[in-house]
Amino acid sequence: MIFDGMVWEEGRLHWHGLSFSLDPQDSGASELVLWKRPGLIAQYEAFWARETGRVERVLELGLWKGGSMAFWSETFRPARMVGVDKAPRSQSAAFDRYVAERADRLRVYWGVDQGDSERLETLVATEFDGPLDLVIDDASHLYSPTRSSLETLMPRLRPGGLYVIEDWSWYHWPAFQQTFAGQVPLTRLVTELIEAGGTGSDVIADVSVHQGFAAVRRGPGPVPTPFRLTQGIFRGAAAPVSLRQVVRDLGREVGRRLRRRSIH
Repeated sequence: MIFDGMVWEEGRLHWHGLSFSLDPQDSGASELVLWKRPGLIAQYEAFWARETGRVERVLELGLWKGGSMAFWSETFRPARMVGVDKAPRSQSAAFDRYVAERADRLRVYWGVDQGDSERLETLVATEFDGPLDLVIDDASHLYSPTRSSLETLMPRLRPGGLYVIEDWSWYHWPAFQQTFAGQVPLTRLVTELIEAGGTGSDVIADVSVHQGFAAVRRGPGPVPTPFRLTQGIFRGAAAPVSLRQVVRDLGREVGRRLRRRSIH
């Protein structure tokens, strides 16, 4: 199994000779900090058990304290993995050491907004010698920047490659109601992806939705550049309504309001 050898302790995960602190308040000075619980790892294990494609080129959006990038690096041992984050600098000395010891295949860029399409395109073109096998979006968890990243990077993903959106469901968690109040939920993006796949587009082969993440598989067809997700969605045409029907409905509504006024 892909996650064989994991040892979970209270507040820690030991794996591949590394120790991950599961405490989000940990400074990351001595241990890698990972904000992933056993339940999420179990979802991923069930998902990856069905996957057979190669994972050699990986891009992760959103690093926080870096434990996630280290986790995926240990999972796939890709030939090249690049991580970007909007924060101006690293928040974890342990993560800095991890990357430095693997500088031949890992690279990190700080101060990169996931919504900056031009910067993302430049990084992918510079850092990778071929199309991406896997993109993991663990960044803003907001609709607009997440969709922007997907539209930018989907053309750079190989056919059959995967685009994973983590924590799409956070909007619905009671603990995050204040954080995401007034925001467009990522649920809309997941729905749009399903609609695009259901339309029969060659861009999206399938969408696998789990409680902790959604995985989008690129289809076999070419992806237009620029790529706009909603352009590939067909929702059907509204049934035609005759002028006679409009007048009839309007008359009924006027009559209903007049009756209500006479009663009061």
